[in-house]
Amino acid sequence: MSEYNNPFAAAGTIVAGNAFVGRQNELRDISERLFGEEFGNVAIVGIPKVGKSSLMHNALMANVEELWSKHRFLVVWYTLKKSSEEASKSEKRSIFLRLVSEVYHFLKMHQETELMDSLDEYYGIIKDQSVVWPEFEQNILYFFEEIVYSGIRVIYCVDEFDYSKDVLGESEYELLREISYRNSNKIAIVTTSRRSIYDIEHYTGGGSNFYGTFENIYLKPFNKDEHSAQCDMINNMPQEDIDKLYATHGGHPYLNALVLKNYISNYNLSDGIYKVNQEVLRYYTDLFYVMEKDDLADKVDKLYCGYNEGVTEEQEDYIYNCYGIFKEDSDGYIVPYCITFDNVLRQRYRENPFSLTWPEAERAIRKSISYAMTEEYGDDNLQLWVDEIEDFPGLDRSQFSKWKKQMSSEISQYRARASRNIIDQLYPTDYPFFFKRFWSDYLEPIFGHNLSFWEKNLLFIANKIRNPEMHSRKNLINSEDQQKATLICQEIIECVRKARM
Repeated sequence: MSEYNNPFAAAGTIVAGNAFVGRQNELRDISERLFGEEFGNVAIVGIPKVGKSSLMHNALMANVEELWSKHRFLVVWYTLKKSSEEASKSEKRSIFLRLVSEVYHFLKMHQETELMDSLDEYYGIIKDQSVVWPEFEQNILYFFEEIVYSGIRVIYCVDEFDYSKDVLGESEYELLREISYRNSNKIAIVTTSRRSIYDIEHYTGGGSNFYGTFENIYLKPFNKDEHSAQCDMINNMPQEDIDKLYATHGGHPYLNALVLKNYISNYNLSDGIYKVNQEVLRYYTDLFYVMEKDDLADKVDKLYCGYNEGVTEEQEDYIYNCYGIFKEDSDGYIVPYCITFDNVLRQRYRENPFSLTWPEAERAIRKSISYAMTEEYGDDNLQLWVDEIEDFPGLDRSQFSKWKKQMSSEISQYRARASRNIIDQLYPTDYPFFFKRFWSDYLEPIFGHNLSFWEKNLLFIANKIRNPEMHSRKNLINSEDQQKATLICQEIIECVRKARM
């Protein structure tokens, strides 16, 4: 296959035609909602670049003429844009003006002259910027009553509906509800957004219940079969590479496409992953930027570390279930959906820890162990630390391999920003081993008490404070254990502070 017919060349734009794969369940749900008797609104919800617009396009816009000729379904599309200033009256009406104009233009192109004659008066009033809102609203309803009476179903595709919160108010949401609810003037509205219509609408503080007219479709990264179908667009891609790409990017259609766009020229997956690494990191930076605006970014950080405090059930449901950025592993633990996202969360955990006691205590523990390693082996050669640790008696070899693998993965992704200190890869369950190894010579003067005291307390922390090794929704910590864990963490922090490390 030459570079001139690379199916991934336009990665990041709407995917159409043969390049669109999978999503059969979602396509079925949209069809049942829009083309059956239960004609109503649909909200496609998901993280950025997961394929929301592509799904809406392929379900509807790709079949515009067939839907019209066979079923008298009239499909139009509008992409909302962010308003830079306070929305003017014309901006507030733009979503309706675009709808009416697109419908009118479609009827004109398809020579529906008789219907257009009955719409002309309403259309003229709707376009008049001087018309007051009640008259504007009433003529919108009249316009669509004529459409419905003629046996036409209008389907309005609104892309990037998140931006509606910057433009629309309660009156506009109520009008959208009315034209998609009353049988006499009913249209169907299909939206794409990061959040549900409920969250978007209530962001404005309004009291409308427009959200109640929607069926939500939560779009997640590809499952394994869909991921394989995307990879199959490249002839003879080895199963080993398909599996490795799935582990790396978790079936995210956009991130897959970035890699496959490069892979297609040389069939070197490692090279393809490396070449797009900066684009992938930019994607996750953008993802957390929009999550921050949605008040979800710090909630992702907390849940990654096993904390539910300060996270509502609704927010937890979005993060764990709706977005597909976490998954349940074979042991029942909730883990990041792919290696790359896990690395991103680890980096955020180290660089931007949320204000909870455990992250600070963990940094203090790692600092004390690194101090012991420095005293024993010096800190001018961190690779020597890896070599020496490998020879420690009683070391769990599987854990050691995991530390090395994680460090290598982070260095590959973050390069100069990644830590070369293998101690940064330790899990809380690993700390007692290092405390025992360095207790008498280096750690006892820092922490006091005795080794048994700290082994017991570190194991308690590891088992009760769910951390990047143990992010599971099972066995939530009770208030008594949480208080005990907090006191232990505070003592760890204070010990290391007094040691002036």
